[in-house]
Amino acid sequence: MGKLKILSMGLFLSILLIGCSANDQKDEGTNDKPADDSTEQVKPEKQDDADKPDEEAEQSDASGTTELSVEKETADEISKDENVEDAIIQLETVGENKYVNAHIKFKEFVKGEETAKGYADQLKEKYPERTVDIILSRDGDVLYQDTFK
Repeated sequence: MGKLKILSMGLFLSILLIGCSANDQKDEGTNDKPADDSTEQVKPEKQDDADKPDEEAEQSDASGTTELSVEKETADEISKDENVEDAIIQLETVGENKYVNAHIKFKEFVKGEETAKGYADQLKEKYPERTVDIILSRDGDVLYQDTFK
């Protein structure tokens, strides 16, 4: 469980950096919440709060409000694939920009671009209004990373 927390924190920080650098405008943030009841809210700023699924993660910055939530249902669905070791799916809103951040860990080597495109298409179908940021990894090594608009 400790590895998952560390990986989640690292993924959150890298996603936050990507999200902040992708927003060139200084928009007033909205406080829209995901309509999906299966979404877990986490507050990653404090280690003690990482186990509380009902809390909301918000961070105010120059570009507005940042919201981050874990999409457990979709992650569990992807984790059922035979070669998938684990999947983390997060919904992120930075100001008016919306993202799906996916980190999928595989048991065996996969063709990065083909595999990423397949999972990105699956996520775009479920979240058509969001940009998909996807990371594929195996044994701690990044196999492929891309953004699908």
